[in-house]
Amino acid sequence: EGAYVGLTLAGKTRRDPTATDALAKAFNVFTGMNGDKNVEVYNNASALEIAASMKNVAAFTAGIILGILKKNGALQTDEDGRYRVTKRVTITHGDHHAVLDNHTMHRLVNFASKEIVNIVKSEGGGKSGQLMMAGNHDLNLTVNSLTSRNVQAGMRLALGENIYEILTKLDDNGHRLTAEGVMAAHAMARRIQNNNKSEAFAPLVFAVRNILMGRGTPEAIIAQFFGQTKQWTEADARRVLNGQSK
Repeated sequence: EGAYVGLTLAGKTRRDPTATDALAKAFNVFTGMNGDKNVEVYNNASALEIAASMKNVAAFTAGIILGILKKNGALQTDEDGRYRVTKRVTITHGDHHAVLDNHTMHRLVNFASKEIVNIVKSEGGGKSGQLMMAGNHDLNLTVNSLTSRNVQAGMRLALGENIYEILTKLDDNGHRLTAEGVMAAHAMARRIQNNNKSEAFAPLVFAVRNILMGRGTPEAIIAQFFGQTKQWTEADARRVLNGQSK
């Protein structure tokens, strides 16, 4: 239909001509696309697997945040799936306080990106995969899209629906909602623990898992997650841009 298509291929063996490169060439032959612009080849399959899983976890978290905002009358949406945060909402859990506003999704993407790099490094990979379409590009796109299945599932959970019902209830077309972020959160948590890392190594993963396991309300766990980190403001961003801070 003339739309842009991107493909990321990963091979377990560095520059394996019988796998990744061959598949890239086949893709170019069958589609007539320019591999230099449309196909990226990355030699760490595990890193892309982690990036894809974490992208879904982050999108599910984004949905929970948007659901909290909607429940507090702070979210405005249109028919095209776009949204706007109309006011700030403060959530608390014990000594932790968090403000949900227009900056929240940017902070969420930042945290998710850092966790991806941490987990990839723990498995012997580098951070270059973050620069690919399957890295931060896909992360930003999915987290900020109301049409994302994971975002929809997170919103419904925050608005009071049971996660089992969300994933099993059929829609008008007889289809179930596929939200990969739900199982990905559990899988990533096991992966981190298998690498002998603590929950503090990936707080976003364990925050989502705790919500899914009913260890607290979405508001309480999200408040604790954001409350443990510095609240970024426009003034902070300007200092960074002006070279006054790292």
